[in-house]
Amino acid sequence: MAWLLLLVGLAQAGVLDVIEETSAFRAQRKTGAPTIPTAAYLAAEAGEHRSGTAPVAGSPARKGWGVSVLPHPIEVVWKTVNDELAYPPHTRLSHSILLEGQAGAAGRLVFHYLPLNIASDRWWVTRVQHSAELFAQSAGRLWEMAWNDENEAGHLERHADSEAAALAAKGYPLAFTRGAWLLTSVDEGHTLLEFHSHADPGGNLPAGGVSRFAAGGILVTLSAVETLAARGPDGSYVRPDGTSLP
Repeated sequence: MAWLLLLVGLAQAGVLDVIEETSAFRAQRKTGAPTIPTAAYLAAEAGEHRSGTAPVAGSPARKGWGVSVLPHPIEVVWKTVNDELAYPPHTRLSHSILLEGQAGAAGRLVFHYLPLNIASDRWWVTRVQHSAELFAQSAGRLWEMAWNDENEAGHLERHADSEAAALAAKGYPLAFTRGAWLLTSVDEGHTLLEFHSHADPGGNLPAGGVSRFAAGGILVTLSAVETLAARGPDGSYVRPDGTSLP
Protein backbone atom coordinates (compact mmCIF):
# COMPACT_ATOMS: atom_id res chain seq x y z
CA MET A 1 0.00 0.00 0.00
CA ALA A 2 2.83 2.43 0.85
CA TRP A 3 4.40 1.70 -2.53
CA LEU A 4 1.08 2.44 -4.28
CA LEU A 5 0.66 5.72 -2.39
CA LEU A 6 4.17 6.73 -3.44
CA LEU A 7 3.33 6.17 -7.09
CA VAL A 8 0.09 8.10 -6.80
CA GLY A 9 1.87 11.02 -5.12
CA LEU A 10 4.53 11.17 -7.82
CA ALA A 11 1.96 10.95 -10.58
CA GLN A 12 0.19 13.95 -9.10
CA ALA A 13 3.44 15.88 -8.88
CA GLY A 14 4.39 15.17 -12.51
CA VAL A 15 8.11 14.79 -13.15
CA LEU A 16 7.66 15.70 -16.81
CA ASP A 17 5.73 18.80 -15.74
CA VAL A 18 8.61 19.79 -13.46
CA ILE A 19 11.07 19.38 -16.33
CA GLU A 20 8.87 21.47 -18.62
CA GLU A 21 8.51 24.19 -16.00
CA THR A 22 12.29 24.47 -15.65
CA SER A 23 13.20 23.89 -19.32
CA ALA A 24 14.14 27.52 -20.03
CA PHE A 25 16.67 27.46 -17.20
CA ARG A 26 17.94 23.98 -18.07
CA ALA A 27 18.90 25.31 -21.50
CA GLN A 28 21.32 27.71 -19.78
CA ARG A 29 23.38 24.96 -18.12
CA LYS A 30 27.06 25.10 -19.03
CA THR A 31 27.92 21.46 -18.28
CA GLY A 32 26.95 19.85 -21.59
CA ALA A 33 24.23 17.57 -20.23
CA PRO A 34 23.00 14.91 -22.68
CA THR A 35 19.33 14.42 -23.54
CA ILE A 36 17.73 11.86 -21.24
CA PRO A 37 14.90 9.86 -22.85
CA THR A 38 11.36 10.55 -21.67
CA ALA A 39 10.93 6.84 -20.91
CA ALA A 40 13.81 7.05 -18.42
CA TYR A 41 12.14 9.93 -16.57
CA LEU A 42 8.88 7.99 -16.39
CA ALA A 43 10.70 4.93 -15.05
CA ALA A 44 12.39 7.13 -12.44
CA GLU A 45 8.99 8.52 -11.49
CA ALA A 46 7.86 4.93 -10.89
CA GLY A 47 10.75 4.34 -8.49
CA GLU A 48 13.47 2.93 -10.75
CA HIS A 49 17.06 4.03 -11.35
CA ARG A 50 17.78 4.44 -15.06
CA SER A 51 21.05 5.07 -16.92
CA GLY A 52 22.53 5.02 -20.40
CA THR A 53 25.19 6.49 -22.64
CA ALA A 54 25.16 8.93 -25.54
CA PRO A 55 27.70 9.61 -28.30
CA VAL A 56 29.77 12.78 -28.20
CA ALA A 57 30.79 14.43 -31.47
CA GLY A 58 34.55 14.32 -31.98
CA SER A 59 35.20 12.05 -28.99
CA PRO A 60 35.46 8.25 -28.82
CA ALA A 61 34.30 8.38 -25.20
CA ARG A 62 30.56 8.33 -24.74
CA LYS A 63 28.76 10.49 -22.19
CA GLY A 64 27.01 8.56 -19.43
CA TRP A 65 23.75 9.68 -17.84
CA GLY A 66 21.53 8.58 -14.97
CA VAL A 67 18.19 9.61 -13.51
CA SER A 68 16.22 8.78 -10.37
CA VAL A 69 13.52 10.18 -8.11
CA LEU A 70 14.43 9.83 -4.45
CA PRO A 71 11.89 10.04 -1.58
CA HIS A 72 13.75 12.80 0.21
CA PRO A 73 13.64 16.62 0.23
CA ILE A 74 16.05 18.36 -2.09
CA GLU A 75 18.19 19.57 0.81
CA VAL A 76 18.91 15.99 1.91
CA VAL A 77 19.77 14.80 -1.59
CA TRP A 78 21.97 17.86 -2.19
CA LYS A 79 23.96 17.14 0.94
CA THR A 80 24.35 13.53 -0.18
CA VAL A 81 25.72 14.24 -3.65
CA ASN A 82 28.13 16.74 -2.10
CA ASP A 83 29.35 14.11 0.36
CA GLU A 84 31.57 12.22 -2.09
CA LEU A 85 33.99 11.41 0.74
CA ALA A 86 31.36 8.91 1.93
CA TYR A 87 31.02 7.16 -1.44
CA PRO A 88 33.61 4.46 -0.73
CA PRO A 89 32.69 1.66 -0.07
CA HIS A 90 29.20 2.17 -1.55
CA THR A 91 30.53 2.68 -5.10
CA ARG A 92 33.38 1.16 -7.08
CA LEU A 93 35.75 3.78 -5.69
CA SER A 94 38.14 2.65 -2.98
CA HIS A 95 39.19 6.17 -1.93
CA SER A 96 37.84 9.72 -2.11
CA ILE A 97 40.17 12.15 -0.32
CA LEU A 98 39.75 15.88 0.26
CA LEU A 99 42.94 17.68 -0.84
CA GLU A 100 41.93 21.32 -0.53
CA GLY A 101 38.95 23.39 0.55
CA GLN A 102 36.06 22.41 2.80
CA ALA A 103 34.06 19.21 2.48
CA GLY A 104 30.69 19.93 0.89
CA ALA A 105 31.65 23.46 -0.18
CA ALA A 106 32.17 24.90 -3.64
CA GLY A 107 35.74 25.06 -4.93
CA ARG A 108 36.93 21.97 -3.08
CA LEU A 109 39.56 19.68 -4.61
CA VAL A 110 39.02 15.93 -4.30
CA PHE A 111 41.19 12.92 -5.19
CA HIS A 112 39.49 9.70 -6.33
CA TYR A 113 40.95 6.22 -6.77
CA LEU A 114 39.35 3.38 -8.75
CA PRO A 115 40.81 -0.14 -8.55
CA LEU A 116 40.63 -2.13 -11.78
CA ASN A 117 41.13 -5.84 -12.31
CA ILE A 118 41.66 -5.65 -16.06
CA ALA A 119 44.27 -2.85 -16.20
CA SER A 120 46.18 -0.38 -14.08
CA ASP A 121 44.12 1.33 -11.40
CA ARG A 122 42.86 4.79 -12.29
CA TRP A 123 42.91 8.03 -10.29
CA TRP A 124 41.77 11.59 -10.87
CA VAL A 125 41.58 14.95 -9.12
CA THR A 126 38.45 17.07 -9.54
CA ARG A 127 37.55 20.67 -8.79
CA VAL A 128 33.95 20.79 -7.58
CA GLN A 129 31.79 23.85 -8.20
CA HIS A 130 28.19 24.88 -7.49
CA SER A 131 26.11 26.66 -10.14
CA ALA A 132 25.15 29.77 -8.19
CA GLU A 133 23.96 31.60 -11.30
CA LEU A 134 21.62 28.78 -12.36
CA PHE A 135 20.25 28.57 -8.81
CA ALA A 136 19.51 32.30 -8.82
CA GLN A 137 18.03 32.40 -12.32
CA SER A 138 15.70 29.50 -11.58
CA ALA A 139 14.58 31.07 -8.28
CA GLY A 140 16.12 28.18 -6.37
CA ARG A 141 14.52 25.37 -8.38
CA LEU A 142 17.68 23.95 -9.98
CA TRP A 143 20.58 22.85 -7.77
CA GLU A 144 23.67 21.89 -9.77
CA MET A 145 27.02 20.54 -8.61
CA ALA A 146 29.63 20.15 -11.36
CA TRP A 147 33.22 18.97 -11.59
CA ASN A 148 36.20 19.13 -13.94
CA ASP A 149 39.47 17.25 -13.65
CA GLU A 150 42.67 19.01 -12.63
CA ASN A 151 44.98 16.02 -12.91
CA GLU A 152 47.87 17.98 -14.38
CA ALA A 153 47.73 21.05 -12.15
CA GLY A 154 50.46 19.91 -9.75
CA HIS A 155 48.11 19.32 -6.84
CA LEU A 156 49.64 15.98 -5.86
CA GLU A 157 53.12 17.51 -5.92
CA ARG A 158 51.93 19.94 -3.25
CA HIS A 159 50.65 16.97 -1.25
CA ALA A 160 53.61 14.69 -1.88
CA ASP A 161 53.44 13.06 1.55
CA SER A 162 49.70 12.39 1.43
CA GLU A 163 47.81 9.13 1.07
CA ALA A 164 46.53 10.42 -2.27
CA ALA A 165 50.06 10.80 -3.66
CA ALA A 166 50.98 7.28 -2.52
CA LEU A 167 47.90 5.86 -4.22
CA ALA A 168 48.53 7.84 -7.42
CA ALA A 169 52.01 6.32 -7.66
CA LYS A 170 50.38 2.89 -7.98
CA GLY A 171 47.85 3.88 -10.63
CA TYR A 172 47.35 5.83 -13.85
CA PRO A 173 45.51 9.16 -14.27
CA LEU A 174 42.34 9.47 -16.30
CA ALA A 175 42.82 11.43 -19.49
CA PHE A 176 39.88 13.62 -18.45
CA THR A 177 36.61 13.59 -16.53
CA ARG A 178 33.83 16.15 -16.24
CA GLY A 179 30.16 16.08 -15.37
CA ALA A 180 27.44 17.23 -13.01
CA TRP A 181 24.57 16.41 -10.71
CA LEU A 182 21.30 18.33 -11.18
CA LEU A 183 18.56 18.31 -8.54
CA THR A 184 14.99 19.53 -8.91
CA SER A 185 12.30 19.35 -6.25
CA VAL A 186 9.24 17.38 -7.37
CA ASP A 187 7.42 18.10 -4.12
CA GLU A 188 8.42 18.60 -0.48
CA GLY A 189 9.38 14.94 -0.08
CA HIS A 190 10.70 13.90 -3.50
CA THR A 191 13.69 15.03 -5.57
CA LEU A 192 14.44 14.46 -9.24
CA LEU A 193 18.12 13.52 -9.47
CA GLU A 194 19.97 13.72 -12.80
CA PHE A 195 23.59 12.82 -13.44
CA HIS A 196 25.98 12.93 -16.38
CA SER A 197 29.67 12.25 -16.84
CA HIS A 198 32.10 12.33 -19.75
CA ALA A 199 35.42 10.59 -19.08
CA ASP A 200 38.34 9.03 -20.93
CA PRO A 201 40.22 6.32 -18.98
CA GLY A 202 43.51 7.12 -20.74
CA GLY A 203 46.42 4.74 -21.20
CA ASN A 204 45.83 1.72 -23.39
CA LEU A 205 42.16 1.37 -22.48
CA PRO A 206 39.91 2.23 -25.46
CA ALA A 207 37.71 5.15 -24.46
CA GLY A 208 34.82 4.15 -26.70
CA GLY A 209 34.68 0.57 -25.52
CA VAL A 210 35.08 1.37 -21.84
CA SER A 211 32.49 4.15 -21.85
CA ARG A 212 29.84 1.77 -23.17
CA PHE A 213 29.98 0.09 -19.77
CA ALA A 214 29.51 3.40 -17.94
CA ALA A 215 25.75 2.88 -17.51
CA GLY A 216 26.33 0.02 -15.05
CA GLY A 217 28.66 2.12 -12.91
CA ILE A 218 26.15 4.97 -12.88
CA LEU A 219 23.44 2.64 -11.55
CA VAL A 220 25.81 1.69 -8.72
CA THR A 221 26.36 5.39 -7.97
CA LEU A 222 22.62 6.16 -7.98
CA SER A 223 22.03 3.27 -5.58
CA ALA A 224 24.80 4.61 -3.35
CA VAL A 225 23.18 8.05 -3.24
CA GLU A 226 19.87 6.41 -2.37
CA THR A 227 21.49 4.48 0.49
CA LEU A 228 23.43 7.46 1.84
CA ALA A 229 20.44 9.81 1.61
CA ALA A 230 18.33 7.37 3.64
CA ARG A 231 21.06 7.22 6.26
CA GLY A 232 21.30 11.01 6.37
CA PRO A 233 24.48 12.96 5.58
CA ASP A 234 26.55 14.53 8.35
CA GLY A 235 28.64 17.68 8.30
CA SER A 236 28.24 21.28 7.15
CA TYR A 237 26.86 22.15 3.73
CA VAL A 238 25.84 25.17 1.69
CA ARG A 239 23.25 25.77 -1.01
CA PRO A 240 24.45 26.52 -4.56
CA ASP A 241 24.42 30.24 -3.73
CA GLY A 242 26.75 29.69 -0.77
CA THR A 243 24.18 30.21 1.99
CA SER A 244 24.35 27.84 4.95
CA LEU A 245 22.21 24.72 4.79
CA PRO A 246 21.12 23.36 8.21
